[in-house]
Amino acid sequence: LVTQQNSILVIDEVGIYGFVTTCDAVKCFADGVHSTTQIADWLSIRPQNVQKRMVDMDMPLSDAAAKMSEESVDHLVVVQADRPEAVGVLSSLDVLMRTKPH
Repeated sequence: LVTQQNSILVIDEVGIYGFVTTCDAVKCFADGVHSTTQIADWLSIRPQNVQKRMVDMDMPLSDAAAKMSEESVDHLVVVQADRPEAVGVLSSLDVLMRTKPH
């Protein structure tokens, strides 16, 4: 799944593995990771605890924003209520763009 904020959710039939953002890519190359390294290999050396980044699709936007703040993350995996199947990615920019001034 790709968001408009240039992040990629890495998934397969087994599960959700993590995120890769443009900032991650820059850090990856700055750290000397070879350009032919597979994403799965790179993610395996930098665990992300994706479970902490999952939110139910029925969660209020304000709760999702609070979770981002508590976990110090900019992206959350949005999953179906009855199983951890990704239906999308919510970014901090998504939250900001959907928040209307009072």
